Amino acid sequence: MRRNRSARRRGSRGSLLALACFGAVTFSSTVWALPPQSPAPAKAESDLTAVPPILDPDYRHQKRYQLELSPHFGSLLGRTVGSTFLAGARAHFHLSPMFSAGTSYEYSRVQPSPGFEGPASTRDMHFVFAEGSMSNDLAMRIGRKLIALDLFLNVGFGGVNVDREWRRAGLIGGGVKFYLGLPWLAFRIDLLSLIHPTPLSGTSWRTDVDMALTGGFCFFMPARHSAYE
Repeated sequence: MRRNRSARRRGSRGSLLALACFGAVTFSSTVWALPPQSPAPAKAESDLTAVPPILDPDYRHQKRYQLELSPHFGSLLGRTVGSTFLAGARAHFHLSPMFSAGTSYEYSRVQPSPGFEGPASTRDMHFVFAEGSMSNDLAMRIGRKLIALDLFLNVGFGGVNVDREWRRAGLIGGGVKFYLGLPWLAFRIDLLSLIHPTPLSGTSWRTDVDMALTGGFCFFMPARHSAYE
């Protein structure tokens, strides 16, 4: 009797062990047979197309209804004037974050240069333009810091005064403006084409298209603080 009981116990234990092994194999095969889980859902389209704060007009430099004053200095190069300097100042009123209008004054000097067909004597040139400007908001990364900047286009029409004689002149160009983290200060670089008549020897004139590269600081009034300034 005892032998029969011990044999039954061994048999029941073996049956339980076999059942456990069978269950483990069945569970593992079932898990491996399940279809793979889908990857994590991608970000919503609204998150991918959202405007970064540094490009959002509500967070970057608040230039709407601001007066911008920018003295500048640079070089002027032309077929008649040769290589000379260009100095002046610009005043613009920003009608919106994109558009502004204003005026500018430029001063240069035409002087005899070897290899260039210019006047026989030094003459001063005074430019006055009425301008319009259109800009686009951009940003640049330097290390871990983001810098707000504008890429802009300038168009102007006015006149040039040489020897107290006014003649029509035009201006077209563009440049980049870097905001320096202060609500009242920026730095701009302009590449301009000045279309104007240039005096030659005697009383003759010739229409030239001169190239100018200038740089200078911009001062904004009134100063308005933003999230990045």
